[in-house]
Amino acid sequence: MMGCFATKAKDAVIKLREAGIKIGLIRPRLIRPFPGAAIASVVSGKRGVAVIDQNLSMGKGGILHAEITSVLYGLKEAPPIVASLSAVWAGAIFPSRSFFKWPKF
Repeated sequence: MMGCFATKAKDAVIKLREAGIKIGLIRPRLIRPFPGAAIASVVSGKRGVAVIDQNLSMGKGGILHAEITSVLYGLKEAPPIVASLSAVWAGAIFPSRSFFKWPKF
């Protein structure tokens, strides 16, 4: 997640950690140069990755999702990736709002 929504996501991550859920947040500051190697090393071997985009690239979906998917493609330890376009269709994100349900892997 990038931009100002990441501050709300950080609040949600803190609350989920307090509830005993193992969760983290990656917040790239810039899309270019994309920190692909750093992201791949952090998420390799994890149970899953949720990419919450605030933008839409016509014909491709969320820009951040496309970048992360391309970085992880073919890696042996790549986790499953779930995408969500938040501000494009769902409106604002609030820590108390359950806008994302984690799939069972």
